[in-house]
Amino acid sequence: MPILYFLPWVSIENIVASGDLKLIPYKRGIQPIDLEGIPIKSIDAVLANYGNQGYRNKRAEPIAHATIIASHSTSAANEPSDEEIQTRLQIGQQLAFCALAQRKIGSHFGYCNTDGYRMIAQRFTINNSGAIAVKTRRRDGHSLQYLGNDGRNPRFIRPLHVDDRLSFNIDLKLLEALQAITEPELRERLSVAIDVFIRANTDAPDVPERTEIVLLRSAFETLLKSTHQTQDLTHRFAHHFRNELPVTPAWHPGQFDEAIWRKRWPNSRKRNIMRPLDAWVNDFCDARNAAAHGSRNLRDASVWHIHNHLLFASWLFPLIVKGLLASAGLYQLSDEDVIFRRRFEAFFAHDVLARSDKNNPEINWMRVVHDPFLRNFTKSIFSVAD
Repeated sequence: MPILYFLPWVSIENIVASGDLKLIPYKRGIQPIDLEGIPIKSIDAVLANYGNQGYRNKRAEPIAHATIIASHSTSAANEPSDEEIQTRLQIGQQLAFCALAQRKIGSHFGYCNTDGYRMIAQRFTINNSGAIAVKTRRRDGHSLQYLGNDGRNPRFIRPLHVDDRLSFNIDLKLLEALQAITEPELRERLSVAIDVFIRANTDAPDVPERTEIVLLRSAFETLLKSTHQTQDLTHRFAHHFRNELPVTPAWHPGQFDEAIWRKRWPNSRKRNIMRPLDAWVNDFCDARNAAAHGSRNLRDASVWHIHNHLLFASWLFPLIVKGLLASAGLYQLSDEDVIFRRRFEAFFAHDVLARSDKNNPEINWMRVVHDPFLRNFTKSIFSVAD
């Protein structure tokens, strides 16, 4: 039985090749005319199970565009083993991560989440392609549901938290680097950490924020080879950025200045708070513990709200992955990567999700990104390089 891999909610304009992958545009009834022996009629029937929300009085309609994921080394018309399917789905996790790694924050366009890039692996038969089987997990194994389809009524509707104008946009160089890892320990560590990370970035309404922050801390612990102790995780963060952050810590002015961070996280025998990053790691772990174990006295509340931690941690994680890949000689950091890996402590002075001005919809995150401090730093390091 052949299998089709695809991103139902993502459209792509042209064929993109990356390593063994080939990403192919799908347009209902038009292309691809033939996919390694699979006719467009069969592809249409499979994808007719996926649709967009109906508008006003209209019913849901099958998707008109999608992205099909093929392989240079195997044929979609062949019957793969369960192990081969899992390997391909793992690449789907990497695709989602490489989209999250360059999504735009604070903008209506260029934003995405994990669910938007969720890859589907669907077995089908050529003569009855619209009929599908869906495997679901149970604690004692799994169940299999067989579903028929008349080609007009989609079974699976695009979630409302997934953008209906989602166009394919990933960091291809990052994807190639992830696929090029040969060192077993690094490959397994990044694979597990990324798997946990993307589960914390679905934007799904049924995944509470307290679950997301627990997952994010777990992702960092795996990525940085940390124990569950906050002090060890703090040390691992400091070690990773040891050659990039300013030798003399810079506590930036703002709503959350040094005094506020120091009051909540003073230096002590238990906590070695030398710079803003150290204070943030402790605050992040504190917010995670409150989410996992219940609220405490407000007097001991974290400096940052959980929303700030979720945004910043989700943004910082890909920068650390890139740094690890760069150290392994597999990835070259961009100019922007270099800047933010050296200057991200500027974010800690602000409530990054609050508006910088009540009359301006722009959030403080954008204010920090465009801060003259960062722009001047950009000019200084790259004027020297020039």
